[in-house]
Amino acid sequence: MKALYLKIDKYLLEHFPLLWHSKTPYVLIGGIVLNILFFVIGFLTVDLSFLAKDELWDHYIDSYLVLLHLVLVVIANSFWALGFYKKNAIRHYYPVSPLYFTKLFALLFVGFMSLLTPFFTYNLGLQAKTSTYINDTELSKEIDIINQANLFLPSSENPYLFTKRVHPSIFPLDHISYDANLSNWENVPEFANQPTYSPYDHPENNDTIDGLICQFYTSYYRSNNKECDEYDEDEYLKKFYFPSKQFQLERLSFYNYSNIAISQSYFDANQDDDSYSSYYYYIDTDEYGEDGNTEYRQYAPKMHRWIKQQEMDSIKHLIQDYQKVLGKYELESFIDLDNYLNYLKQVSFHPKRYNLVHKSAGKFHQENLKFTYQQSAKDMAILADSTYNQPLFYVDQSRLMNIYGNFKYAKQHGVTKDELIGVILIALLMVTFFLFFEFVPFIQMLLSIPITGGFVIINALVFAFLYETTPYYSGKSETILGFQFLLVTGGLFLWLLYGLKSHLNKKFTAILMCMVYYVIPFIIPVFIQLMDQLTRYEIIGPCYSGTITEFTFWHDLMIPQVIIGGGVVLYLLYYRLVKLYYAKAE
Repeated sequence: MKALYLKIDKYLLEHFPLLWHSKTPYVLIGGIVLNILFFVIGFLTVDLSFLAKDELWDHYIDSYLVLLHLVLVVIANSFWALGFYKKNAIRHYYPVSPLYFTKLFALLFVGFMSLLTPFFTYNLGLQAKTSTYINDTELSKEIDIINQANLFLPSSENPYLFTKRVHPSIFPLDHISYDANLSNWENVPEFANQPTYSPYDHPENNDTIDGLICQFYTSYYRSNNKECDEYDEDEYLKKFYFPSKQFQLERLSFYNYSNIAISQSYFDANQDDDSYSSYYYYIDTDEYGEDGNTEYRQYAPKMHRWIKQQEMDSIKHLIQDYQKVLGKYELESFIDLDNYLNYLKQVSFHPKRYNLVHKSAGKFHQENLKFTYQQSAKDMAILADSTYNQPLFYVDQSRLMNIYGNFKYAKQHGVTKDELIGVILIALLMVTFFLFFEFVPFIQMLLSIPITGGFVIINALVFAFLYETTPYYSGKSETILGFQFLLVTGGLFLWLLYGLKSHLNKKFTAILMCMVYYVIPFIIPVFIQLMDQLTRYEIIGPCYSGTITEFTFWHDLMIPQVIIGGGVVLYLLYYRLVKLYYAKAE
């Protein structure tokens, strides 16, 4: 093995000296091994228990894999650096090939990227294994089962309030309610077609829901000014209704339910967003809002018929199907189904309380619920209608939603633009860091740090003086800072050029080279920010007397691709200057 290595190393030295110097082939081999290892780790990590308890989108950090990755990268870089800095053509003034630094920059970037991409391959391993559990056809059926079964598994009053009802067609309705304690009406709108409407003056519109006086109505919204903000709309009254008389509307009722646990569109890709946040994968039933209520309408007629006709067998089979879905993903549930459904039938689906089923109970709480129910001799009426206020049953729905969140991640995530830019940026920082020591002596680098620090302090004091002594105007601090930074950077660069041309003290010149090297990453963003500040302008808003700031194309250039790309170009140009100074002619 050693003989083969020496033979390959000698071949690279004789035929591809820059490739030999960069050690990129060896780094690539190590990177490939690392990527395969992390993919396998990710693939073997996933099972149903993992999907129920953990999140794919942040497991790389939460599992401390990032620390393992960091340690392995540090070790690999340490061994690489020993070989890389052992022979240095630049520092010893040897002639080098054209575009020496550009080629070396590219080779190091490729090698370092191979060491950083295990972040992607680990996540791809997680996603690949998770995808083996996904069946799109079955998912759609499961969503229908879950959304319908949740109606008969109440965990709180809120989904059963009269304000949630969406069926029949006149629902949902808006309402104005009378607070007897405050002696006033709440939620009174300002109708554009009846600007002086007062519910006090229109008792004929009053309706009563379990003692609560309300006025129910429907309305629509329309903008009166096409030039104004599209969201600046007026509300117009359409009609008042008396649903309590027509539909026997009650404050709390199974007929009012309109929630969905998960939308059928949840797994659809978001074409407008290439940088999903972790929140994108969480499932929150409150998030669906009006869209969720609209989606529930497809279930409502059948659900209302089952309740009205007390089709207990249909309800029982639905809940059993829901339990089968949980069982498919090795999730637990505890429901004494026959006893529970008999109770709902006895009370005509009007339980005295609605926190009957816990949907996110931990292991300890699950055991307590089982014990309490068994100790009660399974008397549903006593437990459900007494002062005992704990849930009686549980379904592990929260973990089921976690599994679905992981499914969505596996189906849609891949490698996002933001993640790719982040890894590229880290690789570029590593390249610029290690190339820095290719031409700068370590002692001069150490000396440059306090000198640069003192230089920054002096400039901060100058900035403070300029800020305090100049009149105020919009964007004052950004403009002063931008001009000051660019002028000082330009001065440093001209000083460096003068030092190189006049053959000043080499140590002093090396310190100047360090100082310029430090500021290069900030030149592009500061310049773009300054030009954006100088070219923006104010216009009078169309709908109010204030002003609106308008921007030119400079504002759109403040993006990572431009800043990073511009920084790379500046570094490559700077390396050209370094090569001219250190390396002899061919």
